[in-house]
Amino acid sequence: MKHSQRFALNEWLSEYPRELSYDEVIDLLREEDELVAVWSWFERLPTHELIENIDNTFLHFEAVVEGMQKGLGQLEEVDDVTSDL
Repeated sequence: MKHSQRFALNEWLSEYPRELSYDEVIDLLREEDELVAVWSWFERLPTHELIENIDNTFLHFEAVVEGMQKGLGQLEEVDDVTSDL
């Protein structure tokens, strides 16, 4: 499981089998399996909204990391230019 997927699951779920894949955990959530527990303040969300929020958190995490990596790349380019001066 990717770090971004684990982060998203941990943000919304208090319990889930850690050895399963992201998709397997989402399937358990969809089936309302007792192995998956939602944090108490999210318990009233309909399952489809909860899954959408988890997916959005996962995608947002990846976008932020990608943006940071691009930003670091730009910093390296600036360092290369200034070292040529």
